[in-house]
Amino acid sequence: MTQEDFEEVLLWLDSGADGGVPDRDRGALKYEKIRERIIRIYRTRGCSRADEVADESLERFANKARKLRLNYKGDPALYIYAIAKRVYREILREESHTITPPPERSDSDEVELRHAWLEHCLKSLKPESRDLILRFYYGEKREKIENRKKLAEELGITSRALSLRALHIRQKLYDCVKGYVSGNFPLK
Repeated sequence: MTQEDFEEVLLWLDSGADGGVPDRDRGALKYEKIRERIIRIYRTRGCSRADEVADESLERFANKARKLRLNYKGDPALYIYAIAKRVYREILREESHTITPPPERSDSDEVELRHAWLEHCLKSLKPESRDLILRFYYGEKREKIENRKKLAEELGITSRALSLRALHIRQKLYDCVKGYVSGNFPLK
């Protein structure tokens, strides 16, 4: 924001509300009140970057102030609050896209630990469930499809029912493997 833009904002924020000449100092007080209010609003919403929301909003407003002042009717503070809302949404979107996955560890101990957990969890299943889930995932592409059809026929159920059974077993495995994610070792 240039000094000229900043001066324009300060004069517009006061705009001689009492019918007098716009006062830069009163505009500066209003500027600070608006900034503090934006920070307070977004801190109560749990935004850790509330200062950034306020500063970016006021910056964008200052860049447009000269043009806006010619046509905008109403309190400029309301316009700034609307900008703050957009900035806040942009920050939320940005934060949701920057989730970094955990670092990939491929050392042999890590692989062994994963296998140990999977073996432990498979052993904790009933034998018929373990057999079903292993057969359900056996093969590649076309072979897997044919195996699933044959498995459904053997069990006397539809392909959809087979998929639902596999889903329930997979959920049990997932719940069991949560121990791996938390860094615990499987019980022997």
